[in-house]
Amino acid sequence: MPGQAVSGPSARDPGLQPERTSLAWQRTVVSVALASVVLALGQLRAGVPVVAVAAAALAALAVAPGVLRPRRGRGLVEQRGDAGTAPRTAAAATAPREVWPLLVRTTGTVAALGLLGAVATLAHVVRA
Repeated sequence: MPGQAVSGPSARDPGLQPERTSLAWQRTVVSVALASVVLALGQLRAGVPVVAVAAAALAALAVAPGVLRPRRGRGLVEQRGDAGTAPRTAAAATAPREVWPLLVRTTGTVAALGLLGAVATLAHVVRA
């Protein structure tokens, strides 16, 4: 199209995609924490305190690393370089943050919540 600059692979602008991805994982962690609290309260009412304590611990485990970690930047990409200097390439402009710990922790908490839900269901069936 006229008036648009042609951009090559080196001029890739990640836009807001890393930010959206980071926010999606954060929403997943919050959902796990809330579901764990609901499971804990339900198990307290049902008289299964062991599962209730495990669910409360899972809620704390899900939320604590996100609250306690230092804020280095927003999203999954950190900007590199000074504000006054322009980077030479797009690859030098941004560097992906280490996301594996977040993904592993989130996947583990989701799996643990599923396991606790199955244990709670089984405990309810056995008691009935």
